[in-house]
Amino acid sequence: MEIPWTVATDQALDRSKVKLPSLSIPFSISSLLLTAPTALLGTSVSLFVLSHGDYGAIFYPVALSLLILGILVKIATGTLQAPSRSTYFFLILLSFVWMSIPGSIWWGSGNWMAQLVYAAWMTPFVIFPLVRPSNIMPYIVPGAVVQTAILLYQGMIQGSYRSEGIIHNPNPAAGFLVIVSAYLLTTKLRLLAIPMMASAMLFTGSRWAVLVIALLLILVVIRGLVSWRFLLLTSSIVFLVAVVYQDTILPSLRVPYLAGADTSSTWRDTEVRLKIERFPSLIPKGDIGSGLGPSHNVPLRIASEAGILAALIWMGLSLRRVFPLRSWSGLQWALVALLLLSLMDYYTWIGSLGSLWWALASTQEKDPYES
Repeated sequence: MEIPWTVATDQALDRSKVKLPSLSIPFSISSLLLTAPTALLGTSVSLFVLSHGDYGAIFYPVALSLLILGILVKIATGTLQAPSRSTYFFLILLSFVWMSIPGSIWWGSGNWMAQLVYAAWMTPFVIFPLVRPSNIMPYIVPGAVVQTAILLYQGMIQGSYRSEGIIHNPNPAAGFLVIVSAYLLTTKLRLLAIPMMASAMLFTGSRWAVLVIALLLILVVIRGLVSWRFLLLTSSIVFLVAVVYQDTILPSLRVPYLAGADTSSTWRDTEVRLKIERFPSLIPKGDIGSGLGPSHNVPLRIASEAGILAALIWMGLSLRRVFPLRSWSGLQWALVALLLLSLMDYYTWIGSLGSLWWALASTQEKDPYES
């Protein structure tokens, strides 16, 4: 994995590739300014994700401050680029979310306060497509490492049922690790990080997250990014952890319940997650319920609340970063993981991981100062 600040330093040596303000700036400061926006934005994403918990009162304002500071540094150094075509689609998507507020009053459930919270939460994230930072994932990894350590402690030492780590919900707690693991699969850190993160996911009891990471491991092996030996090693470690701590993990995964239930109950749970209470329309109709009422599938939920056009924009902005398939990078694998999680859980849109979608869908593959 490349160290971002060393890359920026090398780029700064060739001033012909770097657009600096007219004011003469010392070399060390100019190098710092090149990477500062990416570091600020990446750290803000990590804190946004972790703000759904006991430390939210501290993490959220700090994350918001770093986000704003990131775009201010871009403006101050004259490196903020003109908006791209995709930037306008991000703005249109956000406008549909805001239009859902009156829509919920006129056509929806009348729960406009919930829609207002969603819109207010998402609005700062529009800074990501405005700035279009380079790869921010290296700055998100430390937050996932902390989350992994806490989950393992809660599960192995405390024996907690459905461990949550810092995030106050076991499903996004596991989803965060899935997305970061997908990125790390293309780096040398995978040998240490993936077995630990996959093991930590077991203690959350998030079955969909466990299935997604298993699917990703198989896909990267098929595409030749990692060897079968790595898959066998990771599977063996995770299986060993599951056996040793089965008294904690099996109830968290609700294995006893599933073993005693008929197949119809399993299908019923899937049906609840994919159901929609009304047929989507072109008109943003806002929040349609609470709890398990709205669909857990992100495109279906957006279509029901913000309209079909909003859902199509979300899918278009997501898929354009995934293709072409032949050149998938760690950043693209992270987005693929997020999209898979979005099939059965909505926390990647309106929950604590919502900032990750805005960041990954708008992040540039290469640093803008590279040739």
